[in-house]
Amino acid sequence: MNLMADLSTLISLPPVRRVAQCFLLLVFTLWALGCQGDFTYEDAGTDDDDDSADDDDDDNDTGDDDDDDTSGDDDDDDFDTDEIPDGWELAWHDEFNSSAVDEDKWSFDTGTGFDGGWGNQELQFYTSRGYNVKVEDGKLKIIARREDFGGRQYTSARLTTRETFATTYGRIEARIKLPQGQGIWPAFWMIGAEYQQDPTVWPGCGEIDIMECKGNDPGRIYGSMHGPGYSGGNCFSRNYALPGNDTFAERFSVFAIEWEADRVMWYVDGTKYSTFTENNISAQGNWVFDHDFYININVSVGGNYVGDPDSSTEFPQVMEVDYIRVLKRL
Repeated sequence: MNLMADLSTLISLPPVRRVAQCFLLLVFTLWALGCQGDFTYEDAGTDDDDDSADDDDDDNDTGDDDDDDTSGDDDDDDFDTDEIPDGWELAWHDEFNSSAVDEDKWSFDTGTGFDGGWGNQELQFYTSRGYNVKVEDGKLKIIARREDFGGRQYTSARLTTRETFATTYGRIEARIKLPQGQGIWPAFWMIGAEYQQDPTVWPGCGEIDIMECKGNDPGRIYGSMHGPGYSGGNCFSRNYALPGNDTFAERFSVFAIEWEADRVMWYVDGTKYSTFTENNISAQGNWVFDHDFYININVSVGGNYVGDPDSSTEFPQVMEVDYIRVLKRL
């Protein structure tokens, strides 16, 4: 705009037209200033909104990351507390919702044991390889395979809380789907804590077999107690069988004990099928179930309890574990 030319023209106009023109010029100027102010405000508002949106996105991203991290950290706590029976509280557990075996909770027994057969003439070589043990789809999977490894023809895995957790009394339970086949021996069991220092103390240290299964009879499981004067084939043991042709290889079942100062009770899916008391045991030996025991879970191959695999045995065989929990009385 040429401001001087516009002023010269304005002065040369008749007074009436000059007033009208000045009025119009004032209105136009105010309108222009108003538009500029509106535009500037909207533009600033848009920038602020964008910045705010960016900040919100950053906050959301951080929140998502935090949520993801928290979810990852707390996955193992993700279970329905309604599953805890009345009168009990959770003392220890593994829900197997992470991406790998939690080595803050578990260690591995590897090799062939102190006597070359884990005390039972077993045939497997235990490893900690992902080929034999992994966490996948919210389950711990222990995989027994036929392969040449470590001078043996079979491999598998055994996990233990020997170095991380032991307990005296409580409810110890696991939800498991079992493998099957001649010579396959899945077990969920506990042993006296002193065994870790000296395996020769067995059976004096005590052993509680929460669940054992002979793979050639996959619809039946056993709950047993071993101690001084009552071990091996002379232990206290009872079994639980599914009706008809049902097997524990076709379904998940909850295997549990409730261990008290003078008795141990065994359960399958909430049904109690066995109780042994201190009075029962005293007829054959001392009651040695008054101190810390730790947890073991494994799949053995062969041994004097189940016999060797034969041509009917299919490999690999997988034990799937949904959770393991230890509860204490309130």
